[in-house]
Amino acid sequence: MSFIFRVSFFAMVLLACSTEAFGCTVPVFRYALERWNLSTYDLYVFHSGPLDASLRDKLRLVERAGGNWRLHAVDLRQRLEPALEKLWKKFGQPQRGEPWALLQLAEPNTDPVVLWKGTLNEEALEGVLQSPLQLEIHEQLARGITGVFVLLESGNDVKDRDAWAMIREHLPRFEKQIKLPVQTGEGPELKLPLPLEVRFHSVRLPKEAGKNAWFRHHLLATEDGLAHRDEPILFIVFGRGRLLGSLYGEELNPDHLFRAASFLCGECSCEVKELNPGIDLLFNVDWTHRLSQISISPQPLPPREPTQKSVEMESVLENVSHVDSPASPSSREGEPDRILIRSDYPQIGWLPWATALAGGCVVATGVWAFRSRGRVAERT
Repeated sequence: MSFIFRVSFFAMVLLACSTEAFGCTVPVFRYALERWNLSTYDLYVFHSGPLDASLRDKLRLVERAGGNWRLHAVDLRQRLEPALEKLWKKFGQPQRGEPWALLQLAEPNTDPVVLWKGTLNEEALEGVLQSPLQLEIHEQLARGITGVFVLLESGNDVKDRDAWAMIREHLPRFEKQIKLPVQTGEGPELKLPLPLEVRFHSVRLPKEAGKNAWFRHHLLATEDGLAHRDEPILFIVFGRGRLLGSLYGEELNPDHLFRAASFLCGECSCEVKELNPGIDLLFNVDWTHRLSQISISPQPLPPREPTQKSVEMESVLENVSHVDSPASPSSREGEPDRILIRSDYPQIGWLPWATALAGGCVVATGVWAFRSRGRVAERT
């Protein structure tokens, strides 16, 4: 289990003492699916002159899916603003006039995380935004699956086979063993007419990932050091595409697997996404539109109107000489989520006191986890 995952997990256990105040009996996985929007990624495209017509058409095509990303076209013939110039100097690599792109997630009070950079063409764009495995995960989650367990194989046949056998043996047991909270009708209620049951989906992602190569890279980039591990790594995705964390090494075992599965099925003790463990992945899917088609009180859906993102995209593509400035964290529609414990809690009377108490426990837990991590490092 990742260090961040471990600390976050125990933090949530401690914060669970406040569940009675919230009175929320909706399981974490369903609450996340129905209520938590994904954070927005930024795709910067550096170019000199107009974009190729076929590339513009491809951008329009993938944009129509309505994913959690936005385009910033930057014309290198214009004077760049300081933030863009810094990005270009640090990551840019001119390729004989071909557009150069980078994809990043900017987090409050931290350096932006660059997930991908390279020459932008139709093939690269399709690999980043239209991975077959991303589509499979989306379809499973939209059906109400509790969580999707993605095993990244290491290329070591024995380790990969043992890890997969353990997962396939225990997840079906957990489906029968774990009980969901009884829905009392108090507090937040279910919004979707999907079956409320414990169902897990597992999938293998080979080291030679083919069309899923970028998504494999995306998962490995969610935590420092993962790309250098020579062992299978398990990633757990839930909600609308939120990554709970990773399991690997000695901690890829039935006990930790059960704890992660139980967390997804437990009461949503904290309804604020940013106070829950995890980080949002990139999915080129319009979740709002998809879920509106299966709502409990479905309304007749008119022809899909252009969204604000569509209008902005069209403006960017038609006027590629415009220099776009990166949005500040405070102006973003959705804040990125690696900051798991924040100070700007909702002003609910009891919550500051509960949070202060839990915060002290979390510090102690962090010290324990850090020492534990050191012991693991010594053994390895």
